[in-house]
Amino acid sequence: VKINIGGDLVPTNMLTAEKDDVMTCFTSEEVAACCNEAHSKQRRVAAHCRGSQDVILALQHGVDVIYHLDFAHKDEAILKALEDSKQRIFVGPAVGLMDALSPGGVFAKGDGIPDVGVLLEAQKKTYRELKRRGMRVVIGGDYGFRVTPQGTNANDLRLFQE
Repeated sequence: VKINIGGDLVPTNMLTAEKDDVMTCFTSEEVAACCNEAHSKQRRVAAHCRGSQDVILALQHGVDVIYHLDFAHKDEAILKALEDSKQRIFVGPAVGLMDALSPGGVFAKGDGIPDVGVLLEAQKKTYRELKRRGMRVVIGGDYGFRVTPQGTNANDLRLFQE
């Protein structure tokens, strides 16, 4: 079961180095209901979590795979909670789409979207820290779009070396 606690809301011309977190769209009760129902049927829950509050809700309610976590590197409490859960959860940046849409991305097509550049830089910082803490990081995701067509998924292997 996949839920978008806030992960599909990529703002446009709203992110800067000073204002770099995004809005959470689910309430705690909604995340709990999704997780409880899925887990009662022996299903895993994956969640798109770009904002800090998204990650907190995912951890509180037992999400199994957390994607993006862009700004987690800025909050030691979140990093510690993730580290404490590292035997239970997987995390994944789904970096391919962010790179393809980012100004100056390795696989970028066109000028890019400045806000996505902020997200990509935040992801780099977050995933360096998560790797240092021994988190289980999965690659792949967010392919099948115009800028990241199916068959280009292996781009993630190069991006993970960056």
